[in-house]
Amino acid sequence: MNPGGRSQVAERRAVYKFWKIAEAAGVGQALTGSVAMDLDDPAETAWRFVGGEAYRAYIAHPDYGDCARLTLGNWALKIRKHAKIERALHDLTHWLAAEAAVALAAEPEGLTAKALEQLLLELEVASRGRAGLLLAYLQYRRLVEPEEGGKGRYRRYRPTPDLTDFMKLRYRRDMEVITALDPAIGEALARWDEPGLFDRAMAAGRPLAVCSVRHKRPREESLEPIIERKHGLTILGQILLSEDNGSDFPRRDAVRLNVLDIARRSGAERHQVMHVLKVARQRGFILDQADGSVVFAPGLIERIERTLGTYWRSLAWRARAALEGWPGEPAGPAEPVRAASRRCEP
Repeated sequence: MNPGGRSQVAERRAVYKFWKIAEAAGVGQALTGSVAMDLDDPAETAWRFVGGEAYRAYIAHPDYGDCARLTLGNWALKIRKHAKIERALHDLTHWLAAEAAVALAAEPEGLTAKALEQLLLELEVASRGRAGLLLAYLQYRRLVEPEEGGKGRYRRYRPTPDLTDFMKLRYRRDMEVITALDPAIGEALARWDEPGLFDRAMAAGRPLAVCSVRHKRPREESLEPIIERKHGLTILGQILLSEDNGSDFPRRDAVRLNVLDIARRSGAERHQVMHVLKVARQRGFILDQADGSVVFAPGLIERIERTLGTYWRSLAWRARAALEGWPGEPAGPAEPVRAASRRCEP
């Protein structure tokens, strides 16, 4: 038996195991009921806080440049203790499915195949059939596990401790960068390990995500053509950090791009960097100069500001919601929570 044969057998066994998990999760069963989510006042309130031009308050902050550099650096920095999870969630769709799973598990209804499918459909992340496969993928990667009781699409699941710890570390890391922009974030971080606070922060992200789809900008006004590529946003961040001198972010003058260095800093392959650069040039985001250098177009600068600012506002919303006891349970002493609420009404 040749060595390749052994690897093929192992691969077939892995595929078989994956599909058995998918079958247990109810993939292929008929769907009933509406997938539309009732967008109530809290969801619209969340969007008024995060959407529109609200992000500009952060962009105008004196520490914007430093916060942007650190955030983009974080997106390229891997968490060594969770290297397997990083690899499993390198695809944007897998990441969003894992994030949705953690959020649903924090809600009273819990994480089920039906609930995950409804949310991913509403977020336009996956089709009906693929939503069930994403849950199976998360279980195959040992990121979620079934709870006792329940059957098929109504069986409840829970994130594994490793996935929960990974998400807590990722959010903590990004929040620590922007404490200067918003006092509520520092208050939430001081209590980040309190039981229930992270769950409330994750549950509070659901209305944000739903409304972000409802108020979605046209594709040509976003970074979507780049973000949807593998490692796309990470690569773009490292492109913008090229020859960074600590002054304006990103630099307004010409810079020289080193593809191999960008790939190394992004944890990506050279051809992936080249593809992102190709799309960026096609969209007019990067302007080539006669001497081989490039200039970042105003359209790219505007879009990265909106992307970062909106993301930071979403972190601030999660922090506030967690402190105030989302979704309805008190988070701690009443007086500090009321004070935080008054400070940060949208």
